[in-house]
Amino acid sequence: MSKRKERIAEKQKQQKMKTIWFSFALIIIVAAVTVWWFTMPDAQEPDVQTTAEIRVGDDEWTLGNPDADIVLVEYADFQCGACAYYHPIIKELMEEYDDQVLYVFRHFPLTNIHQYATLAARTAEAAGKQGRFWEMTDLIFQNQQRWSRGNAPFEFTGYARELGLDMNRFQNDLGAAETFQRVEQSFNSGMRLNITSVPSFFINGEKIMNPRTLDEFRSVIDRRLEGN
Repeated sequence: MSKRKERIAEKQKQQKMKTIWFSFALIIIVAAVTVWWFTMPDAQEPDVQTTAEIRVGDDEWTLGNPDADIVLVEYADFQCGACAYYHPIIKELMEEYDDQVLYVFRHFPLTNIHQYATLAARTAEAAGKQGRFWEMTDLIFQNQQRWSRGNAPFEFTGYARELGLDMNRFQNDLGAAETFQRVEQSFNSGMRLNITSVPSFFINGEKIMNPRTLDEFRSVIDRRLEGN
């Protein structure tokens, strides 16, 4: 066999070994992730990470029963992918537990990694001035992938028009000092609770591990209702 053929054969052998090792490593990674997922603490017995007194103000964004025994507070960032994942879960949860749970939405924009998070929060607040906070929240989360690419101001203005808002009032409220202050106050309340990631959920002042599915969230709520 010529030296050239020997070199080609050796390269083919090395490439084959690399492929084998890569496949083996991939199998190990997939197995590790699978084990991690299925060995996470079950949401039926969530770890209580912190306990704090959380007071709900009259001017906060809430859904459900103001007199409910269960108060679910979420700190969220509109540009956070996980927050967008949980948004429809929370909506369906509140449709089912509307009379038994009070849900409170609070802003916690991670501006160091999410360029448009604060603008999104201000957009929702400005829409809220015209009674369309939740509708704007839906549009922002549903279209997160679209506006996160860099055209957020244009997209948010389009959502305001889609909702039939008074555009002059919307633009004024968007830039108003009061709007900035509301977002900042919400964020600061989360800082006092030592929040470092979003979404973060509190039930009656207890920070819980995030349930992974709607069914797990139901289990968490049902356990609390049974305990009351």
